[in-house]
Amino acid sequence: MIGSMNHWMGTPLLLLWLLAVLPYSISAVTTLQPSELLEGIQQGRFDILVDVRTVEEWNLGHLENATLAVDMAQNGVELPPELLDCQMGCSIVVYCRTGNRAGVAIERMISEFGFDTNNLFNGLGVSQWTEAGYPLDFSTESTDPNCSQRDSFCVTEAEETTTATVVSSPTTSPVVSLPSVITLSADELYEGMMSDRFAVVIDVRSRAEFEVGHIPNVTLIEGLAFSGVEPTLLLENNATCLYTACHIAVTCQTGARAGVAIERLQNEYNFTNTQFYNGGGTSQWQDAGYALDTNVDSVIPDCVVRSDMATLQRIVGGGSCRSCCSQTDESDSESDNVDGTNSDTSANDIMDSSAVSSLPSVPATLKLMTATNLIFWMATSR
Repeated sequence: MIGSMNHWMGTPLLLLWLLAVLPYSISAVTTLQPSELLEGIQQGRFDILVDVRTVEEWNLGHLENATLAVDMAQNGVELPPELLDCQMGCSIVVYCRTGNRAGVAIERMISEFGFDTNNLFNGLGVSQWTEAGYPLDFSTESTDPNCSQRDSFCVTEAEETTTATVVSSPTTSPVVSLPSVITLSADELYEGMMSDRFAVVIDVRSRAEFEVGHIPNVTLIEGLAFSGVEPTLLLENNATCLYTACHIAVTCQTGARAGVAIERLQNEYNFTNTQFYNGGGTSQWQDAGYALDTNVDSVIPDCVVRSDMATLQRIVGGGSCRSCCSQTDESDSESDNVDGTNSDTSANDIMDSSAVSSLPSVPATLKLMTATNLIFWMATSR
């Protein structure tokens, strides 16, 4: 009887310990700048370079001697056979295009496949690599790390047969990038929310995670960090809602899935004029001393309702989010930096700006919607 009680008492304690330790472990992964990654490669500090992009992206160029783990950032994708037995002792750099998918893949490698946090590094992506002037390899062959053949430490096949040669001279092909994403600390996110600087704060975790606890006043869009989300418009009376989403903050648990969700909004839903903020996640929020909300209701963001699509087109000014905002309050038009001059990606500067106008309240005729409807609103307003 006593043994049975100890068993049932021990299980919740174990779960609480895992919940406390896992977010810290994931967030402790080191992020490498291109120069640090190059130096580490040249000095042989990394055993494996893992590319978690698609085959199509891989064929357009990748880091030399990298191992392709196709779509490892996607939920449900199994660990490639080449990486079996690499969990212990191998120093592994994970990269993608910008570092966002790499972060999600690292989360999965730690939580689902037993990799050691101390041996994993986020190498960001080929965008930062080429912007720093370093070349890509265009061979289609993926390096087999051959972890099962190592002895007491990790020795990759690439190390045994060849030495990577990386040319450090800058290239002449600049990378055209989308508007830079601003990464916020928990304090900056809190300050921005208190001063109504964000049109909406999105939580891209699962419903189950959301109900355990979330940052207050966020809108849940479940699964936005993964492909396959099919947004639909389900507003009562077929109302058309133009969402004036000029400044959007995205959160998750650690910020990794938030980064992937931002990429999707920019690349798949054409949010090229929106200023995005990666608000990190509930881990950083709690570490900073802020409380989570356990209210199971997702916040309906403010929107502008119009009955005529032509009117909507005039309001958005041909897809300019800035034009849309300036129509909301004429007094902000000069300070809103429509022409892009004096732009700055400093979080503090944007937090101190008075350029973002307050948004109207949701009309009473609008009812609760499914979380994915927000994507449709924002996409159709472009």
